[in-house]
Amino acid sequence: MRSLRTRLLTGIVATMLLTWAGTFLWYRAEVTREWSGEWDAALREVANLTLLSLPVGLENNVAERGFSLPGQQRLDTSQLQMTFQVWNLATGRSVLHSPTAPGRPIVPDMHEGYGTIMVGGEPWRVYAVSDASGRIQVQVGKPQSLLRKELHDRLTRGLMFVGILACMLACVVGCLVQWSVLPVTRLSRRILQRRPTDLQPLPAKELPVELRPLVESFNGLLGRLDETMQNERRFLVDAAHELRTPLAVLTVQTENALGCQDPVQLRAELGKLLATTQRSARLSEQLLDMARLDANGFGEDDVELHTVVSVIARDFENGAAERGQRISLDTEDCLVRGRVDPLGILVRNLIDNAVRYGGRDAHIAVACRREADGVLLTVADDGPGVPESEYRRIFDRFYRVMGTTERGSGIGLSLVAQIAESHAASIHVGTGLRGRGLGVRIRFPSPQPA
Repeated sequence: MRSLRTRLLTGIVATMLLTWAGTFLWYRAEVTREWSGEWDAALREVANLTLLSLPVGLENNVAERGFSLPGQQRLDTSQLQMTFQVWNLATGRSVLHSPTAPGRPIVPDMHEGYGTIMVGGEPWRVYAVSDASGRIQVQVGKPQSLLRKELHDRLTRGLMFVGILACMLACVVGCLVQWSVLPVTRLSRRILQRRPTDLQPLPAKELPVELRPLVESFNGLLGRLDETMQNERRFLVDAAHELRTPLAVLTVQTENALGCQDPVQLRAELGKLLATTQRSARLSEQLLDMARLDANGFGEDDVELHTVVSVIARDFENGAAERGQRISLDTEDCLVRGRVDPLGILVRNLIDNAVRYGGRDAHIAVACRREADGVLLTVADDGPGVPESEYRRIFDRFYRVMGTTERGSGIGLSLVAQIAESHAASIHVGTGLRGRGLGVRIRFPSPQPA
């Protein structure tokens, strides 16, 4: 049962029917008790009135026959519901009786009061009362089948009334449920009519208060999806623009190399071609890193950051030596919460940025140390540095500082910022070594115990 409308209607109608069933059972018990009491009261009243209406001395007279109705009137004895008898207690002779009364006493033992006695193989409810002197006794009775019939008729009418009322209420409840879920139905139709790329917030004003938090959470999700899609669109546009330039340069340099006849000039053109190819490969690698990070996110593992820093720093030693640069390493045991691959990308891009833009004969200091509130990773150099006004922008995608002679993609530091944010780490940018160059400090929170 996945339909909210069906679930509500079923729950309400089922509760209503169970309530009415309990009420009907209680009503049946009350009606039975009340009706039985009314029967007993009627039997006692008829018996007392009959006794008080009899003349004194009637018990000694014998009537030859009874009176008859005048004219064409006839008595339908099947409609008589009560039978009475008057007996002479001294002689045991019948003094008076109703037309449908049996020949024998209704109460054979002449016991006074109420009782249930079998008469003609059928149970009767009876009442007997004697006069104060004990000369005559009046016995009044009714077959209990009449009581059951009257109770059945009364309960049937009540059940029919309740059934009609239940059907009416079920229709009203169904209409109310339909009216209640109508805003949700309209909202679903609007969603189905939307284009796949339409991520505008859903209207929540006309919805019931109980459903607004759900729709507002959907709107929050749609907002994040829209932001993600906008970022991806910008990423694709920027990536296409960045790849277009090196591809054009590759084409020109390839054509120049094909047209060279001088081996020395050919070697120079091939060297340019190789450098452009390497820059394009690095750009593609960083684009893939960025796409992979956006798609997969990060897990939760304890990572030895000092080991990652040491391994990656050694990888850059040869390239730095070719530029006359020196990389110093200062680490101690440091654990952070994250994944090895993203943290490796972060450290690699920080060191690569320092090597690329630190200049010849630069000193690059890499440190990883524990602090009271976490782990501090620092990569600093004594190169030309970055103007303070550009500190915030160097982490934007495809942004490159104006005036730099080193060709880069502008993606490396944006990856650093993305990975640091996903690890709840803060970034601080300032001057590097000896008041010169650029220093990037990333503070990771202490890992929580598993």
